[in-house]
Amino acid sequence: MKIIHTADLHLGSPLGGAIPAEKIPERRNELLGTFIRLCDYADANGYELVLLAGDVFDGDLPPRDDKEFFYSAIKKHPNVKFLYLKGNHDSMTSYTESIPNLLTFGSEWSCYRFGDVCVYGIELPESNKRAAAESLVCNPNDINIVMLHGQIGGSADDIVVKDYAGKGIDYMALGHVHGYTYGDIDARGKYVYSGCLEGRGFDEAGQKGFVEIDTDLGVGHRFRPFASRNIHICEVDVSDVSDKPDALAKGIAATASFPKDDIVRIVFKGEVSFDTAGLALSAQTYLKNSFYHVTVKDLTKTKPDIESIAKEESLAGEFVRLAAEADFPENCDRGRVLTIGLKALYGELSEYRKER
Repeated sequence: MKIIHTADLHLGSPLGGAIPAEKIPERRNELLGTFIRLCDYADANGYELVLLAGDVFDGDLPPRDDKEFFYSAIKKHPNVKFLYLKGNHDSMTSYTESIPNLLTFGSEWSCYRFGDVCVYGIELPESNKRAAAESLVCNPNDINIVMLHGQIGGSADDIVVKDYAGKGIDYMALGHVHGYTYGDIDARGKYVYSGCLEGRGFDEAGQKGFVEIDTDLGVGHRFRPFASRNIHICEVDVSDVSDKPDALAKGIAATASFPKDDIVRIVFKGEVSFDTAGLALSAQTYLKNSFYHVTVKDLTKTKPDIESIAKEESLAGEFVRLAAEADFPENCDRGRVLTIGLKALYGELSEYRKER
């Protein structure tokens, strides 16, 4: 049996942040369009099930047009069964009609059987999510898929993977985390977050798509990129360049491999000895027609002027003078000692550690 696992469509999302206001209507339509493309893909390629692991909608009261679009897409693909488990964003969304190929779950475990494949699901409560694992019983002779929506963690309010070990689970289809990731439940099964179908903001950068499952191949799975456009965050360290034109050139070169239809953010970083005023604007102006949308941030910092600091009657000045006179071992980087020491004195050491 061929199955698609997807989640976190967030239909009806207001968007914003990653794109300007005038492009929001188009981008919202792209979210809808990607879902209908997924339905078409499933139908055309013999997929019998589509697992919707939560947050189909962005809120409990989604726009009427988005809600009708979702139901219409499902009705137009009667050969595919859609198993919809609500997530934390759409937990109170009410159904307006009964659709034969749309199957749902409730606050107790439900199971749908398709030959030797059993799909279990439950809408987890806000607190004490661990209790749900205790009541799950699967037949180890079946191919068992479990659908859940929530964060993997170690507390009672998380999905705790070890609680599901030894229960005969072959594949755990998860929603809530917006990036594709997976891991072992036990020697038999894996948990998988499909991630969202489309990135909506810079906190959802990277390739987006869905997961294909084939129960005839030992419940094998693979990620398929499918988004209409992806979001990229490109960090460009310009510590090694000598002037603003070189920094600009390095930033432009760093984006050369990104598709022109994508959304890009460039972040200039590092310590520099030149004035970076206007660098971000120059990069954004140069690249504005190269991508669907581009934004640029300048997070560079000016290198400390060691000679000037050494002349100060301050703790930093005393530190620089002592460091200049100190007899360091041959393998010791004097410049790094100065950098760490000055950042500690200026209260920037924790930030430096994050950068490293």
